[in-house]
Amino acid sequence: MIRFKSLRYKNAVTFQETVLIPLEHQGRVFLKGDNKDTGGSNGAGKSTIFEVLQHILFSSTSKGFARNQFAGDGYFAELILEVDSHEYKILQFRGAKKQERTNGYKIYKDKVDVTPKGTRHMADCITYIKEIIGITEEEFRGYVYLAQEGAGHVLISGKGAEKRNYLSDLFSLDRYDLVKEGVDDELEAVKAQIAALSEKAAVRDEVESQLAALPMSSADFAAMSDSIENTSQFVHDKNAVWGARIKEADSTLSRYADRKGVRQKLDLMFPKWDELDVNDVSETRQAKLRKLNARISKLEELEALVSEKTELEAAYDSDVGMTEQEAAASLGRSQTRLAKLQAELDGIRRRIVLEEKLPQVRQIGDDVPERLKDAQGALSVIEHQLEESKTNITKLAKLTESECPTCGQPLDTEAIAEQLTKAEGMARTMKSALKTTTTEVVALRGLCDTLDEYNKLAAQIGELPTIDLTEHRESIDETEKSIPPMQEVLEQARENVRISKRLAEIVESLVEFPDSLDVSKLEDYREKSSKLEKSLGKLETIKVLKEQFSGMEEIDIIPDDEYVHISEMSEFYQNAVTELAVQKQQAEASKKTAETLQNRLSELDTQLSVWESVQLRRSLFEAMKAAYGPKGLKIHQLKKVCNAICRTLPKYTTIMFQEPRVEFFVDNDPDSTDIEFFVRRFTPEGTSEYPVGKLSGGEKKRLAVAMIFSLAELVSPRKRCNLVILDEVGDGLDPIGEEAFASQLLPKLIQDTVICTSHRSGIAAAQFDTHWTVTKKDNVSTFSID
Repeated sequence: MIRFKSLRYKNAVTFQETVLIPLEHQGRVFLKGDNKDTGGSNGAGKSTIFEVLQHILFSSTSKGFARNQFAGDGYFAELILEVDSHEYKILQFRGAKKQERTNGYKIYKDKVDVTPKGTRHMADCITYIKEIIGITEEEFRGYVYLAQEGAGHVLISGKGAEKRNYLSDLFSLDRYDLVKEGVDDELEAVKAQIAALSEKAAVRDEVESQLAALPMSSADFAAMSDSIENTSQFVHDKNAVWGARIKEADSTLSRYADRKGVRQKLDLMFPKWDELDVNDVSETRQAKLRKLNARISKLEELEALVSEKTELEAAYDSDVGMTEQEAAASLGRSQTRLAKLQAELDGIRRRIVLEEKLPQVRQIGDDVPERLKDAQGALSVIEHQLEESKTNITKLAKLTESECPTCGQPLDTEAIAEQLTKAEGMARTMKSALKTTTTEVVALRGLCDTLDEYNKLAAQIGELPTIDLTEHRESIDETEKSIPPMQEVLEQARENVRISKRLAEIVESLVEFPDSLDVSKLEDYREKSSKLEKSLGKLETIKVLKEQFSGMEEIDIIPDDEYVHISEMSEFYQNAVTELAVQKQQAEASKKTAETLQNRLSELDTQLSVWESVQLRRSLFEAMKAAYGPKGLKIHQLKKVCNAICRTLPKYTTIMFQEPRVEFFVDNDPDSTDIEFFVRRFTPEGTSEYPVGKLSGGEKKRLAVAMIFSLAELVSPRKRCNLVILDEVGDGLDPIGEEAFASQLLPKLIQDTVICTSHRSGIAAAQFDTHWTVTKKDNVSTFSID
């Protein structure tokens, strides 16, 4: 398998900048041209892309460009492709300076430089590239690149020798070992494919038998489902009619039972309810009830006043010996005395606390302040003497020379050392005295602070009472005990005042009640009121029931046999609706099963549709196997190969020619050394046969398009490519061929990338996966992907 991946080039024809063309996984690509210099699409530089591809592979172009016209100074092209799982990078270049023109190739295999070395560099590189891809230039133009220029496909327009050489190269017929090995491999693959198709045929037979086992076809199930649907509509209508009738009958019976129930309630409550004037009786009893309730309310008010008067008289305490004012004054005096006693008690407690804190100063003499003052004076003297000693020591220590630095007289160093020793001894004595005196000053200050604290606490204690705490506590307890009884007396005095006021109000209110009111009859009045309320409630119920009864229509009861008939019909149609729904569901399920089997059968038929083409491939390879032997190439066997190729053409010619039956064949005349293709056409007027050379230009173009795709399928896997290029595929196609290619052939192509160029609107409007554009302006072409 040859897989073209990408093409990159610059300075080719009118392209000056670097162009990168993706060649893998592009789908159906339409390449359009936009020539802004002349208008239209021609001359924009579309074909240059394909010419660069052919030039880098075979160092030639289909349009016959001279080298200087095609590859300008600084020309560079890079092709990346994959062959037999190896990645190749082919670089073709031309020097930029005239005096240093260097033309050549660089070839890399899996990123390793494998460029042939030698004096015939260009020729060796071209030969090596052909060995890499394994196809000739004729093969390349036969099933990879259908160029715009040229006489068409070699098998259609070529001479006998050209056809023989082309077929020989295409199928490696020039080497018996390659033919045998390749054909045997192809035959094995075809046999495996036939075996797989045979299995699918067995599955198809099984599916067909399952379809035959069904009681009816999917169409019959569909008709049955439609019939059930129509019947269901009728049954639904009937069910609605009888359902409405049973609802109406049930409603009638319900209304009859409701009216009968209301009448029975009225009969139980008051047998002569129809003669009773409920409003009149109700008004009379309501007036009587209002009058009775007013009397009850008055008696309850009188009863409450009498009861309150009795309770207040019982609560009045006549033993209280003082008025409210007297009791309040006595209580105030006791509370004042209690507050005073409690303040004195707090002072006593404070005095005890201070006496506990009073420091012991019996051993501290009165002369402590004077002693502190003397010690502080002595401390100052000692500190001064110590400073003078330090200064003297410093001066003596500086007298280290033998002569006096001031007067120049000789010094007695021994006397100076003795004086220094005495000065240092004096300093030590002063330090010891300073320490002792400092300690004494600190101690005397502590004694002075203690004396100050004692004097302050003594002054505070002198201001506090000196009463005995126990006796004072007893006085407070007695006063506290006397206060609650006084408070009770005060509260009772106040209560007596309130009771007296309320009794006066009650007596005044009782005077207003008439003497005829007897509280003892209150319970009798309440019982009478309760009976009246119940009777009024009963009258209200009778009133509601009468209104309800009067609003009910008098209904004639439905006969039992008629109700039974209506009920049976309603139930019948309800069951029919349910049963039809089940039948419809079963029919739909059966229809779905039939459709699934039918779809599976169609799928298998589609998969088995290649049976004939597989058999044709087997015939081709069997013919190829017999076409060459140890004694050389046999022309009549080669014709059989061509006839095998012709048998594969209808897959594409049927679409391109839009004829139900058109055949191509090669004359099997053993005496002829030429391979000439013929066409056989079937028309209502009869069958006609003639050489393909007599086809019109459009028909030859259609045949060439069909031939390129047929050969792309027939070549061995080693020679197959992922790329097909159709340059100006619309040229020469009549409207029939143009429409057939765009709408039928193009969507069915299986190649990874198919690139088409055409200025025909019918092809340009086809469904493409990707659109590329080559724009030419000021004689410079650029490439873009839309």
